[in-house]
Amino acid sequence: MIVNPDGYMTSSMERVMAASRMEKGMVPEQSKKNLEINLGSPLIKQLADLVKKDEEFAGDVAAQIYDNAMIQAGLVVDPMVMVERNYKILGKAVGI
Repeated sequence: MIVNPDGYMTSSMERVMAASRMEKGMVPEQSKKNLEINLGSPLIKQLADLVKKDEEFAGDVAAQIYDNAMIQAGLVVDPMVMVERNYKILGKAVGI
């Protein structure tokens, strides 16, 4: 889950500001976000084990988890970077 640090815009306000900037031809700004994780989640537990076996792949999975949470919060992520990483993860999962 994505949460806002104290003093930063909410996700809803950030979406409104991004839309306004895009209408004016400006690049939307991204404020700082924190990823709140559930340490009891089986995915997170397996990720902790994966770091010991394949740190680079674990980093890709962690980045994908973060981007997924950003999308769930309605925040924009770079789709090309995310999709490329997603294919890399899927390729590893099927043994490519």
